[in-house]
Amino acid sequence: MKNKRLCDPTWNYFPRTFLLYILPLGLMSFFLYNNLIGFSRDFWVPFVFALIAPTLNVKRKFWVLKDFQNRDCYIYSMPFLFAGIWSLCIIYTPYLWMAVVSFIGFFLIFSFLLVKYEILKIYSLKVETLKRGLFKKFFACGVTWWTYVGIGFLLVHKYGTDTWLSMAVCSALVILPIQVIFVFIEKKCAKPERFQNIKKLAVIGAGFAGVYATKWLTENNIEVECFEKSSSIGGVWKFREEEKERATVFRNTRATSSKHFMHAMDFRVPEEFPDFPHNLQYMEFLESYVDNFNVRDKIELNTEIRNIEKQDGKWSLSLFSQSEEKTRMYDAVVVCSGPQAFPRHKIADDPLYSKFTGKIIHTSEYKDNSLIEGNDKVLIVGAGESSADIVAECVDKKCKVFWSAHSGQWYADRNVGPFAIDHVVAVGFRQLLGKFFNIEYLIRRYVVQVYINMIWGRGGHGVKEWMPKTPYLHQFLNKSRDGILEIYKGNVTPKRAVTEINGNKVKFAEEEEFLEFDKIILATGFIPNWPFLKDTPAKLFKFVFDPQNPTLSFISLARPVIGSITSIADIQARWVASVYSGQTTLPNESMRESILYEDLKDQNMRFKDTNKLKIYTDQDGYTHELASFMGIQVKWLKLLFFNPKAFWTMLWTPWTAFQFQLSNKDKDIREEALQNIRAEMPPSIHPLYAVVWFILQWLFCAAAGAVAIFYFLPLWQVCGIYALFLFVMAIHTRMRDLAVFSDKGT
Repeated sequence: MKNKRLCDPTWNYFPRTFLLYILPLGLMSFFLYNNLIGFSRDFWVPFVFALIAPTLNVKRKFWVLKDFQNRDCYIYSMPFLFAGIWSLCIIYTPYLWMAVVSFIGFFLIFSFLLVKYEILKIYSLKVETLKRGLFKKFFACGVTWWTYVGIGFLLVHKYGTDTWLSMAVCSALVILPIQVIFVFIEKKCAKPERFQNIKKLAVIGAGFAGVYATKWLTENNIEVECFEKSSSIGGVWKFREEEKERATVFRNTRATSSKHFMHAMDFRVPEEFPDFPHNLQYMEFLESYVDNFNVRDKIELNTEIRNIEKQDGKWSLSLFSQSEEKTRMYDAVVVCSGPQAFPRHKIADDPLYSKFTGKIIHTSEYKDNSLIEGNDKVLIVGAGESSADIVAECVDKKCKVFWSAHSGQWYADRNVGPFAIDHVVAVGFRQLLGKFFNIEYLIRRYVVQVYINMIWGRGGHGVKEWMPKTPYLHQFLNKSRDGILEIYKGNVTPKRAVTEINGNKVKFAEEEEFLEFDKIILATGFIPNWPFLKDTPAKLFKFVFDPQNPTLSFISLARPVIGSITSIADIQARWVASVYSGQTTLPNESMRESILYEDLKDQNMRFKDTNKLKIYTDQDGYTHELASFMGIQVKWLKLLFFNPKAFWTMLWTPWTAFQFQLSNKDKDIREEALQNIRAEMPPSIHPLYAVVWFILQWLFCAAAGAVAIFYFLPLWQVCGIYALFLFVMAIHTRMRDLAVFSDKGT
């Protein structure tokens, strides 16, 4: 099972469904059948408690239940379980003390199972406690909690009455002490850190991340100095033909994320740009951004950072500029040079590829197909977006091309008809449907993935050598299908991983014969490496802060499965500026370690990521989490009651960075953001509308059919049938996944 968890993020679908849905609904049907739900304080006080108390404290994140996508939330089927178990204990035990003991015992076992199947996060404990055995872990966090709750319900049973007033007062008396305890824990045991002494800060790198960081820090009245090693801003987006060691875009590189995901939250990409801008166009946007916010004078070009170390609470930076070495002191450092600098394979030192006697190059050296000669027999290694671009350019040179992928890979097209495919999902409906029985997850698993496999073949390509072993959106999604089209045309031969090299001959997995090649192009990516840091953090809090030294932070490390690194860097930069200016707090070190420990467990289960920093994430969930730290997330209820037009717009609009300006205190900024959001609304013929309307019609028909079928049935039968339906669905999903992820299934 442990091996399968690495390639099967849905391994606990069945226990999750059983514990969170089938068990509460089954219990509810039992109560309804036996007429045990009446005007009873023993049912309604626990129900109200389980409905309100956790909801009030989910944002504190001392513990949270997780939905099917491992997002932090609270499952609203739990009140049925609380109320049902306590009522059973009161009804079927002869003594009150036995009722309390039974109640505590059940929920200790229940909590044990929640943690075992990674449905529950416990942030309030230290990492050392979280790593203990499960019995010790629950002895540390469960007995006290459930004892308090059990005794509280016992006192309600003994001294309360079955009247509305009594039940309301009893519920308040049980809930309020919990709130006091949580506030005490937060202020004393989990007191957050606030940085108010950050006056001078260094930003390393002047790519998009460095530019965003410089702008937001300057806007928050922090003295900033940004250092860039090269002669211009732009980072990897700046084409530099002379650069051979560090990554830059190719001459013909276009964005694989649409411009709709590349807007800064307070600065638009020009309307006249195509959906997928050329690298020169993006550089034009970045130059305009720098000039618009007057941060060019904050950037020092041709300045190399040689060393960074912490001395007496401050950071000492050794700089080399104009043939002179200098040392400067800063209160904090923001590293924006990104992980795409040092090739994953150093050819001279690599035990496999160093044996190749033909010409071998890495994508850091590749600028265009001038390095390729016609009629060359070329092997491209790697299944990323860069490799797909190189494959297409090699085909243009009339080369005989072979394409090797180490493991299975998912592909998607950049467009659906004339529209950008990443501009299809309406973020409002996605969040709304995700709150009700995880409909959004089920649609993705049973509609989107099936549609992709049906239209383009398994994995979005149907190439048997590259069949993925992970579900859709649980690993990197390649949005460059040009190379796949060349496979269909017969211009490219797909191969599995390279296993052996002898001279100019290469052998692949599951093949016995060697093949000869003139050139090998390694599109195997890069490794996160910052030579100016003596100790590179092995893990980062929310992909940004060094958990031990939060005055050291990194921007642009997180990689969305679908989305844009640039837009993620924008909100990361705003969060960093908010923290360093003292407007936003960070959890204390113990809490950071616990949260990071839980996040890494989630990462291992959700995504297939071989990078040591575990950097893949879901753009929508991640950006909204960062926004919630600053209080700038979309406040749906507030929009609904005070600005219904904006609510309706947000409901239909795909993800856009402008949404994080809707909570700005400045009315003019809010209005400008809303205008930008409306400008992002797809045209009326966009397939987004057809998809959403189809889903709504399907849900309406399903609901209407259920009402028609169950109209004459008792409510207990309705609950029982729905629980049985979920049970069958859970078994079906688990069996289907096991078949897909097994060797026979691929």
